[in-house]
Amino acid sequence: MSYNNDQNAALSAQLSILLIGIAVLAFVFIAAAVVACVFISMVALFAWEKPKRVGSILFTPFKARLILLSGVMSSVGCPFGVLAVQLIMGEDFVPHFYLIAAVGGYAFGSLFSFYFGDEEDDDVQPVVPEPRQIVQQLPPQPPQPRQPFHYASWNDEEEHQ
Repeated sequence: MSYNNDQNAALSAQLSILLIGIAVLAFVFIAAAVVACVFISMVALFAWEKPKRVGSILFTPFKARLILLSGVMSSVGCPFGVLAVQLIMGEDFVPHFYLIAAVGGYAFGSLFSFYFGDEEDDDVQPVVPEPRQIVQQLPPQPPQPRQPFHYASWNDEEEHQ
């Protein structure tokens, strides 16, 4: 047996380990983006009518509608982009690319509008809870001081007549 390995085998092993690491990182990144997209979409659905606050982020109805509608528009537009690239490059028709493009388009569109789609309206005020009126209870009135006790005197009857 020969233990003599050529340099191409070592290089291909290193390259395969590098590509596996990149694939794992890409999977983690895509999974985090999907989780973030689902969370942001759920919050945007709840904020469709009334503003909602999640931590320090305020979801106004304008921003919620922008997030959802840009995600839907991107999920419709991306498959057409895939179709155009397939026609230009002369590739075969692969149907599962369209589903991947639609899901990726929704995630990209909604996350893009979440980060960069700040509203320009100055008349939109953030939701501030109404200040509670603190009702101060006054201490109860002290009872009237009692008159000191007077002993009867021999002319007591004359005073009351």
